[in-house]
Amino acid sequence: MSAEEHNAGSLRFAILHHQVKGGEHWDFLLEHEGKLLSWQLFHYPLSSGNYPITCRRLADHRLMYLDYEGPVSRDRGHVRRVDSGHFQFEKLDEDHIVVQLSGYHLSGMYELLRAKANGELWAFQVARPKHGLPHVDS
Repeated sequence: MSAEEHNAGSLRFAILHHQVKGGEHWDFLLEHEGKLLSWQLFHYPLSSGNYPITCRRLADHRLMYLDYEGPVSRDRGHVRRVDSGHFQFEKLDEDHIVVQLSGYHLSGMYELLRAKANGELWAFQVARPKHGLPHVDS
């Protein structure tokens, strides 16, 4: 599917602060084909200057997590939404995703890049002009 086909509707994203026993992380969720593409970010994504952020691809989540705050089933911690809004896919490949975010806190072009050495790990960062994408000031 092309990026244009994904942008036909108004897609939503969310970032959830997920507190678990022994730690915390942030879930980055992108609406896609009736589910949420999901990544576990190892650092707080809303503070400036901490890019790239190492992250790990998670199993797809249910759409309800776009609006949910509270305890996670089976004693898997507690989530609180720290950002949400709409987005457009600019690129959607198996190893490289670029999105234009329009959230309460994060706005602009961001990308997820799969690490070549370890297919489980990804990097979340501000999109670089080297990818041929327009620069967006946030």
